[in-house]
Amino acid sequence: MFKALKTGSFLVALAAIVCGVLLAFKPYATMAWVLRVVGIIALIGGVIHLIDFIKDRSQNNKLLLAIGEFALAFVCIFFATKVMGFIGKACGIVLLVGGALEIYNLYKERKPRDLPVIIPAVVAVILGIVMLCGGLNPVAVALRIGGIALIVYGVAKIYDLYRYGKLF
Repeated sequence: MFKALKTGSFLVALAAIVCGVLLAFKPYATMAWVLRVVGIIALIGGVIHLIDFIKDRSQNNKLLLAIGEFALAFVCIFFATKVMGFIGKACGIVLLVGGALEIYNLYKERKPRDLPVIIPAVVAVILGIVMLCGGLNPVAVALRIGGIALIVYGVAKIYDLYRYGKLF
């Protein structure tokens, strides 16, 4: 039993390292693949909800779920790269608008003691402009950071398995 637990932990760590390497070095290809898998899962869920609706037509929520899942599947499977680009632009808009509102609120109150608070707002506006102009893709940066975190997690898990008990 304990040996199976150690083997399972080792396989989880190995999978984390492999996924981390893929995310760190090929973020777009990995994310497109993940979005397509999400689309396939949504397609399967849509089929299941549609079958449930056909069996019992009184459950209109099953039809709505099926339509929503079919739409999600269509977008994820056929427009994966467009979705990733949209996420980057949406992050840029959020940062730009949030930073601008914070600067406006600080300017409106005119409190000199709040001057250091304006620095993150200005940085948010600048970062939002850079993201909207295409100079920085937050999706790729986040995926690379996540990939590095997965690699560190996997290596630490293997080290713990070695340290607290022989691997096999």
